[in-house]
Amino acid sequence: MDTWLLVLTCVTTFVAIYLLFFDARLTFRGRKKERSQTASANRRRGGAAARRQLTTTQLASSSRAEANEPPGGSSGDLPDVSDEDAREESELSNRKKVGTKKALKLAEKERRKEEREAEERYRERLRQAEDEEIRKRKKEEADKAATEAAAAAEAERLRQEEEARQQAEYELLKSSFAVLDEGTSVKPLDAAAEAEFERAFVDAIKQAKVITLERLCIEFDLKTEACVEKIKSLLARKQLSGVLDDRGKFIYIEDTEYEAIAKFIEFRGRVTMSELVEHGNNVIKSRSSGN
Repeated sequence: MDTWLLVLTCVTTFVAIYLLFFDARLTFRGRKKERSQTASANRRRGGAAARRQLTTTQLASSSRAEANEPPGGSSGDLPDVSDEDAREESELSNRKKVGTKKALKLAEKERRKEEREAEERYRERLRQAEDEEIRKRKKEEADKAATEAAAAAEAERLRQEEEARQQAEYELLKSSFAVLDEGTSVKPLDAAAEAEFERAFVDAIKQAKVITLERLCIEFDLKTEACVEKIKSLLARKQLSGVLDDRGKFIYIEDTEYEAIAKFIEFRGRVTMSELVEHGNNVIKSRSSGN
């Protein structure tokens, strides 16, 4: 394995040296060719200048010779160098045109490159803006979810506290009912005793106006069920008027109070249940305060 690695290293080194030598050779040739072209161009420019100077001198000499030559005489043919100058100027013009085209191509290439770079920068800015918008939206959604979760947890806590409070009140009420249940049921009495018992029962309710079942059970030594049955019996026989609510209270309502509520309904024409309850409470409160 080490032998192969050594061989591979030697081959790689040889190839690298060869490439460096080849690159240096190409560079040397290019520079030599460039110097040769530069010298050739300088020689052409120098030759053209010399020919132009020679032509000018020859033309001046020819003019002087023609001026001194007798009519009909000839001093010989002048060398024709205008064609060669024209060719050189044409070559120079062509080279200038080629240089101009190349410069235009390079300028166009550079312009396109700048346009591509500008477009890439614009796309990058758009992408960054979109990423920032997505990040903000995700953060807002996370904050909203956290707020909703906290609100739900708080609502659940309040609900549990309310249930616990209601359960405690129920247990307390249940225990009070359990104490009341230790009383007796309605004792079988004769007609006179029963009438006297009911009269005292109704008088206690009328005197209190608003009385709890607990108080009635204690005062008349009754169970809760027996007390409720007695109230319902008196209501059915029209010996008592009022309302037994679900909180264990009986509210005594006189006939005059029923008439006041009826007049309120007749006066208003149409009332809601909440308005009726409110007016009834006002009537009862005014009666209680009057008493």
